[in-house]
Order: sequence, then structure tokens, then C-alpha cells
Amino acid sequence: MCYSQFRLIIGIKMDICIGGILDGKKRKDDQNHFRVDSHYSDHGSEYNKEHFHLHGQLHTFWISEEIDFCDAQRRVELILNKRLELV
Repeated sequence: MCYSQFRLIIGIKMDICIGGILDGKKRKDDQNHFRVDSHYSDHGSEYNKEHFHLHGQLHTFWISEEIDFCDAQRRVELILNKRLELV
């Protein structure tokens, strides 16, 4: 691969939960999947770690299995766009 074709991808762990019980909360975890149960009901949420590429950077989010992936992707884009406005 020649140097001009090389693109460095920097990993940024946002670790923000999208959907489910922990919506909007950060969770630091090195696993690829976790489940959280509500203490007040029988309801629980399962999350999968997903990676999104934007401007040569790899961002990590937790996506609830309860939310449609397209909806989750739109929410991630809003979060990342707001973050870029602040930088």
C-alpha cells in the first residue's frame, strides 16, 4: 500500500448507550455485549457494542437491542455532529 492510500483510523470510545434502560448514559466495559435489569420491573435491556466511522475516526457506542438500528444510527450521527460543533 502506498502512503497516499494509507488512512489512520483513531478509535474514540464514546461508550454512550443508545435506547433501553440506560439511554444516554455512559458505560465503560470491554465486553461486546451486556444486559442490565431494572430493579423496579421485570424489564431489562441488552446492549451490543457497535462501531461507527466518521472523518477517519472510529467511535464506539452501546446500542440497545430494543431500538431499530437505523434509528440508533441517526441518534449516533446527531451526537457526533454536536460533538464536532464543540471542537
